[in-house]
Amino acid sequence: MSGDVPEFAGDLSAIVAELVAARIICDARQWDFPGKPFLRDEARFRCASGLPTSPIRRRGQYQVSLNHDVGARTLAGIVESVLTHSGIGTTSSNNADLTVMLSLGEPARGTFATASRYRLDHLPVVIDEERIRIGPFVQPSRTPCVQCYDRHRTDWDSAWPALATQFGHPTHTILTPAAVCATTQYVAAAEIAANIIAHCDGREPPTAGALVAIGPGHDDRTVWPVNFHPACGCALLRVA
Repeated sequence: MSGDVPEFAGDLSAIVAELVAARIICDARQWDFPGKPFLRDEARFRCASGLPTSPIRRRGQYQVSLNHDVGARTLAGIVESVLTHSGIGTTSSNNADLTVMLSLGEPARGTFATASRYRLDHLPVVIDEERIRIGPFVQPSRTPCVQCYDRHRTDWDSAWPALATQFGHPTHTILTPAAVCATTQYVAAAEIAANIIAHCDGREPPTAGALVAIGPGHDDRTVWPVNFHPACGCALLRVA
């Protein structure tokens, strides 16, 4: 067979745009992350799912402060590893975009009060016996705070205020490793990272106005809401 090949006269840009919209082809330039090749797989996933890759690029400027006590050191290390592979850095600076507070047992409430007073977004994580409790994710005056949780808890547990005065005091339990299985810690770390990534991407974190408990087993998960408490000052700030 012989003959002349006709000159292509179509609108190439329009055809490519149509193929991209149909997810038949992807713009490989969206996968280019110099110095962070481990983000390419996530970028490829987002392209294939029709999601923008721009949020991934913002992660380079986003910083998290991971504060933890001795008992939560292992969990904090796992969380940091997940964040690193998600393109998010950690810092000890007070100017972080988010502060994550990890503790074995209930921490002293003064830290949360200080963060709320200075309008710092923060996420409490508590290793509570064989479970890991995440939340509430606090964006001061925008979402319910830890004091809201404490006041709701007091409404049905009259002993809670007396216990709260003891939170954060060193005991032999605080100085020993957490009694949580490894798989549960990894699942909890992924959940913590998912909340951080949502905040970085400008989406509402899953634990904004909620608590999530992982454990005892890695597939055991409990979720319950945390609403603004009418007696809490943060609810008044929200109205104002």
